[in-house]
Amino acid sequence: MEIKDSEKLVRIEKLLEDGEVEEALEAAMELEARTRDLALLMLVEWGYNCAEDIENEYYRNVAMAILYERGETGENDVKDVRIKSAAMKRVAVRDCDVSVAARIPVPYYRALAFMEISKRTGKDFGKQIESAINMVENPYLRKWIERRFKGRL
Repeated sequence: MEIKDSEKLVRIEKLLEDGEVEEALEAAMELEARTRDLALLMLVEWGYNCAEDIENEYYRNVAMAILYERGETGENDVKDVRIKSAAMKRVAVRDCDVSVAARIPVPYYRALAFMEISKRTGKDFGKQIESAINMVENPYLRKWIERRFKGRL
């Protein structure tokens, strides 16, 4: 009887819950590529740095973003601009770090970061927020974030 991939992932998660990281890594490496990448991403989420072993570009970028948020890698190690921007937003807001917020490449996330930092610190970042909002290309997204900025959402 063949064990389904989802059952294999559940077994790996159980190994991780039991603190058996090396066994979980061994089990992950025995899986097919797509399932292995998911298992390796799960290992990264549990604190094991194996992001470089992930073949799927999207999963590897998510894993690198997780490592970036934990301070284990730099922002430039996350290649996907949206994933990087979302991770940088979370770091900027968590640390109330204006310099990180200013480097966020996607204007939408930059505006959100400055809005949240402004709310947390009580400092006015209106110019940075308006500048970022003006750079949002999607008109519907721009309108939504403008309403949120003006306190109507």
